[in-house]
Amino acid sequence: MKKLLATILTLVLALSLFAACDGISGILGGNGGSSNVSGKLRAEMAKSLAGGTVHFKMRSVTEAGEMIYEIYMKNGMTAAVMEMNGMVTRSISKDGMVYSLYDNYKKYSATELFDDTNIFADSLQGDDTLKLVGQGSMEFMGKTCKYEEFTEEDSDVRAFYFFDNKGVPVGMRNIEDGETQEIEILAFDKNIPNNVFDVPSDYTEASYEDLMEIMNEMYSFGDGDWGDWDWGDDWDDWGDWDD
Repeated sequence: MKKLLATILTLVLALSLFAACDGISGILGGNGGSSNVSGKLRAEMAKSLAGGTVHFKMRSVTEAGEMIYEIYMKNGMTAAVMEMNGMVTRSISKDGMVYSLYDNYKKYSATELFDDTNIFADSLQGDDTLKLVGQGSMEFMGKTCKYEEFTEEDSDVRAFYFFDNKGVPVGMRNIEDGETQEIEILAFDKNIPNNVFDVPSDYTEASYEDLMEIMNEMYSFGDGDWGDWDWGDDWDDWGDWDD
């Protein structure tokens, strides 16, 4: 059972990597691959994201609070940072593994990917769901920017992608069901720190007990305790996981 729980807890932090990937693929309109993305400027954006080396940082504000995603990708490796309401999680994907970093504790945990596919680039493949319907200039975040407007078939979605005069993406605005969400792109470049894909040398691998302590502090629900969590009788079927 301890092995199973430790794997689950490791995956909680690894989700920051998958969430960042999903967020970026989402702003491209579903899972639009760079080869079939509509809109000239948006297609260049998708091409850069799937091109192998990129640093991408975006900020959004929703009812749940402010969220910042940051992605570094190079040579098949991906590093992700997700910050929400003051809590920061970091993950690294390389060599078929996902490493979750617990900076406050100088600990890390690791879980194996199902294969060594770059999950970030892979998340950008598929059919584009947005179609270009307009373009021009418009104000965004206090600046006059170029824009491309898109709609989604059989829905009321309207998406505006904003770019500076050089075609560098600066943000997007999504309108759906009468609600508007704006995402500000804080960085879109190839500035990759040398050590961003490294697990710090002074970090040690977290034990099962370490993970329980970390998760209790980071994800406490009232008086709940991960260590005393009632997993129910269904877990008895896992058998060998108890070792």
